[in-house]
Order: sequence, then C-alpha cells, then structure tokens
Amino acid sequence: MSEKKPGWSNDLKPPPDDLDREVKTLTPDEVRLAGLAKDMKDVKPEKYNIKSKNARAMRVVHDFNGEKVAILPGETKTGVLLYPHIAEYLGKGDLEITASAA
Repeated sequence: MSEKKPGWSNDLKPPPDDLDREVKTLTPDEVRLAGLAKDMKDVKPEKYNIKSKNARAMRVVHDFNGEKVAILPGETKTGVLLYPHIAEYLGKGDLEITASAA
C-alpha cells in the first residue's frame, strides 16, 4: 500500500465554492519546488574539468545548457559548465571532477 503524502487525504470533500481560488492554491509539492527554485536563484554554474577513471565505458553527462558531453575512457573534458552540487554528485562515481582554471 502506498504511503500518503502529508497534507493529503482520500476523504471526499464538497466541491469548492470558488473554483479559481482552488486552482490557484499550491499543492505541497508545488510549495516545496518553489522553495527549491528560490534557493537555486543565486547559485551560478562554474566550469569544471571532467576525467573518466573508468577504463571500459564511455560516460555521458549533461552540462548546464542541457547539451550532452561524451567522455571516453581515460579522456578529460575541460571547461564543462555545471552547477556545483551537480559536480559534487558526479565526483562520487567514476568521474574525477576538478575546478577549471579558465
């Protein structure tokens, strides 16, 4: 059985008196996403060098603009534009991430 989200109920309720106001009411997920967007407003992407430590497989990452960046085994891509938290996440795997000097 699925777990209920906080703030939601399966109980039947009468239809709202003012439908427009009801439609404009944000759901808990929309409130959470709005908060995340507000937090990310001041975070700027930075340039990174990405090196693949995997000797067998090609890796593909998406940069800040959504473009695919293919990284062959042992290859280093320089100047890839990423958000800092994305670079930190990618560095936990078989990619070596370092800040780019340029």
